[in-house]
Amino acid sequence: MSRTTTIALFAAGVLLAGLSSPAARADVAHDRYYFLSEIGGCSRLAAFLKAVPGTVHANATLVIDQACIATSAIKETLVLPDRFTLAGVGINGEGMLQFSLPENVSAIRFASSPGVVNRMATIRDLTIVGRCCGQTGIDVSNSQFVYIRNVRLQDFAFGLSGNHAFSIFVDGSTLHNNATNIVIGHDTTAWRIRDTVTSQGIIGIQIRSTGRGHVVSGGRVESNSSWGIQVAGAMNVIENTWFEGNGGVTAIFVTGEAQKTRILGNLFSSQLVSDLGTETQMCFNMSFANDSADVNGC
Repeated sequence: MSRTTTIALFAAGVLLAGLSSPAARADVAHDRYYFLSEIGGCSRLAAFLKAVPGTVHANATLVIDQACIATSAIKETLVLPDRFTLAGVGINGEGMLQFSLPENVSAIRFASSPGVVNRMATIRDLTIVGRCCGQTGIDVSNSQFVYIRNVRLQDFAFGLSGNHAFSIFVDGSTLHNNATNIVIGHDTTAWRIRDTVTSQGIIGIQIRSTGRGHVVSGGRVESNSSWGIQVAGAMNVIENTWFEGNGGVTAIFVTGEAQKTRILGNLFSSQLVSDLGTETQMCFNMSFANDSADVNGC
């Protein structure tokens, strides 16, 4: 029996026998790399992911090789298993997930947990599109070690968001047209956002008051109608990033709750820094406004 036939039979068995039935999943073997088109397409995706944990299909890579859009849009939250990779066929390629969801829900999240779980999960090479109304694109709450690479994420209230989340890695991605593109929430530590574009939102990146030790480095923050980055936590670093066209004259807003923020080696088109924080240091920045004097303090 071919691998394609085997996986298709697995998907059909899940739907017929019920998601909780071990018999529907126990004896299907493959090499842990399979495609959405093999498991029944867009309409089967959510059910497939629910059935995966605890089976031979766990700890695998699922490639989204179809465009789940319009009438084929995803209509329920996708709950990713731990140690799982959800991949596309290239950022803005033929693989796409568009969500048509109720208000105030997440498009993609992980299993609920009372504590912070080592997810060891990856989302990569994929376009993810929402609609509106309080929705979150990717919710990494109660998680650590989640890797988001080469992802385009757009049209949600919150693009990427998470509370109680440590060591979340975002690399080479573009988040745009979300009300807030990235929310680094409460009780968070050591997120790394590198070489990523956050644009055309109300706020590009928001670090809330108990967000600590985060790094934003090497990307572009531009054309957000309010602040490019709002910082309210402690010991956060913004470095080597390009700022342009954010909220009139303020690229970075360091609130009165922020402590020991470091703003280093950034490039400012015309917007400056509004600093109300404690022990903020601004060094080695360059700006077209006022010969860089307004964005350096050392």
